[in-house]
This record gives sequence, structure tokens and C-alpha cells, in this order.
Amino acid sequence: IGEYMTKAVKGFLIAPFVPCIVFVFVAAGFGIISVLFTRKWSDLLAAPLVLVGSFYWLFFALPVSYFFSLLFGIPMYLIFKKVNLVSLKAYLIGSSVAGTLSGLFPVLYFTSDSSWALFWIIGGCIFGAIAGYSFWTIVYGSPNNIFDRFLKRWQEEFPRY
Repeated sequence: IGEYMTKAVKGFLIAPFVPCIVFVFVAAGFGIISVLFTRKWSDLLAAPLVLVGSFYWLFFALPVSYFFSLLFGIPMYLIFKKVNLVSLKAYLIGSSVAGTLSGLFPVLYFTSDSSWALFWIIGGCIFGAIAGYSFWTIVYGSPNNIFDRFLKRWQEEFPRY
């Protein structure tokens, strides 16, 4: 049980960070792709600004991501473990629902324009699924997944003295 607990702690520390990083690279990719389709090469100079702006967005998204991970993720993990519902499908569905609920938060409190409501809700659902997949991979996935390889290499380079 100790090994899974340490993996769960790693999962709760790393998984909320993954959707935020995915958003940064998707936003930068859309900036570059829009230049290719519009053929306005002067906009290519704005692509690094989009990337920097996306990293600036991380300062706001990370606390929200970790908050909703504590609010929905920990109870979901404990309930799923209690009822022995440990499957990728269950975690994807549960984290998508939690992400959708977290997407409702800005819709209800911050947006007066209803045209952005669907964007926030669908974005929350997608990013929730990404966080759920990341968490499941860290906690229950194969020992050769990318997160474990990264952590193993990190521990080899920076051993504890």
C-alpha cells in the first residue's frame, strides 16, 4: 500500500500540471498554424508572444488546476479505490465530469457573454480528461511510462545524499 500511496502523491503533484503545459503548447501551435493559413508572415513574429503569454497564463491556471484537483480529484480517487473501480475508463469519465464542473466555475462567476460558455465547459472537460489520464498513468500505469522514466532519470541525476 505504501508504493501506491507515494505514486498517488506523485500523481496529485504532477497530473494537474500536465493540462496546463498542454495548453501552452497547443496555444503556441495554433498561433503558428494560423500564420500558415492566413499567410500573414508578419504575424509569425507574434508566435513567441503567444508562447510567452501562454506561460503567463500558467500563473493563473496552476492554482485553479490544483484547487480543483483537491476538490474533485482526491475524493474521486478515494471513492474509486474504496469501491474497487480502478480502470482507465473510470478515471477518464470521472475526471472529465470533474473538469466539466470546473469549467462551469468561470461561466457562472466571470462571463456575462454566453458565447464563451461552451468554450469553458468543453475546455474543462478536455483538460480534466488529460489530468485524469496523467494521474492514472502515474499511479496505475505501466512501470515504463514516460512519467516514471522521467522521475527515475531525475533521481539518478540528483541522488539523495
